[in-house]
Amino acid sequence: MSSRIYFTFPVTILKEAMNDIRKTCDDIMNYCGYVASKKYSGTIKEKMEKAGNDLGIIYNGWENSYNKGQEIANNTPKRTPMTSINHDIVFDFYDNHKSEFEIVTFLAFAGIRSILQMKPYTRITNDYLFARMAGYPSTTEIVTLPGYEPKELPVVLPALIDKYNTRFKLDKIKKELQNNWHMKLYGIHTHGFYVSFKLSLNQLVKVVEAKRKRNQEAKRKAEIQQALFEFETEIKTTT
Repeated sequence: MSSRIYFTFPVTILKEAMNDIRKTCDDIMNYCGYVASKKYSGTIKEKMEKAGNDLGIIYNGWENSYNKGQEIANNTPKRTPMTSINHDIVFDFYDNHKSEFEIVTFLAFAGIRSILQMKPYTRITNDYLFARMAGYPSTTEIVTLPGYEPKELPVVLPALIDKYNTRFKLDKIKKELQNNWHMKLYGIHTHGFYVSFKLSLNQLVKVVEAKRKRNQEAKRKAEIQQALFEFETEIKTTT
């Protein structure tokens, strides 16, 4: 199957992946099939067959897949962040047994893709990455308890994901993504880390350092302007 086929889906589908990665992959294929079928006319079977041709999927239970995909789409809030994963990767995780570490790496890849989108590179914090890995759009969510005003609280990570939220384990995930998932990463003296799937490591380092230099120069100019303003204010006050 061509590796140029990508499945694009909302990050919320990832929420139960650590418990059942095969079901998550099934949900991904059902959602993408339903979305792709909407551009065709005909019976549900005809539309799902055409969608399957586009996606490289044979929907044997086409009506069930359509209904499940529709249910996921209807229950997904608007503006939910989307991620995109290669057809072959999804089928690999659907068909073959995967270790817990392989699954959490899959989630990290999907989370990074959801943040990166079409940008050549981006900066990511660890908290933001773990929120996306757990299927959350943000690091916080609005919680409403009976008798209380809605309150914005940090998201609660599932235990199977939270246990990887240590420097040693996260570094291991990042190394795996760099070694086997074609990700480039740079994070020396930066808040968070920068990633890219389009730039070479050399290009990524150069663009980040150039940006840092521009920011430092802008900060220095702002400090000079502030110092001059304070000096002029003092002169006016004393005279």
